[in-house]
Amino acid sequence: MNPKILYLSHMRLPRLLKISSLWPLLSLAAVWVLLTGGALYSWLLGIPALVIGLLAGELLPAAPSFRIAIHHIPSFMAFFLYQSCYGGIDVAVRTLTNNLSPEMLTFPFSLSNETARVFFANVVSLLPGTLSAELNETEIVIHVLDERMNNEQELKKLERRVALMFREEVRDG
Repeated sequence: MNPKILYLSHMRLPRLLKISSLWPLLSLAAVWVLLTGGALYSWLLGIPALVIGLLAGELLPAAPSFRIAIHHIPSFMAFFLYQSCYGGIDVAVRTLTNNLSPEMLTFPFSLSNETARVFFANVVSLLPGTLSAELNETEIVIHVLDERMNNEQELKKLERRVALMFREEVRDG
């Protein structure tokens, strides 16, 4: 027999039956009712879905912990919106004038939190003219449309903004 199944059946299953599991169960059930409009026949699929959801919550590893400075979110959103608009116009002009000089840029991280690094990589991919290509614990490889631009300085600005939101110190260097 699979050791994970044994572990679940002997160690975690009693935890699923405790009162503390009532809140996740009720939350999942409420979402199910909202999705199905409360149709009774939907519970034929809903009950197994709830059980699978609870088991997944017990078996999957916990997400890494992080803290977000909520008061920095508005300024980050303003920065992101500005960069998106400015970058979109810049990419359009460069594309129409065929003024592109793409490159793969390796950017070393100053962020230590894994969640902050993943967030940074996702934001880079959302900004016009950039795409995160590879990510590891120490650096990120980014495709940029123009190597002649000061891409590293712009990435450092973004990294500082992400660091503020994730309450991290960024070492300059």
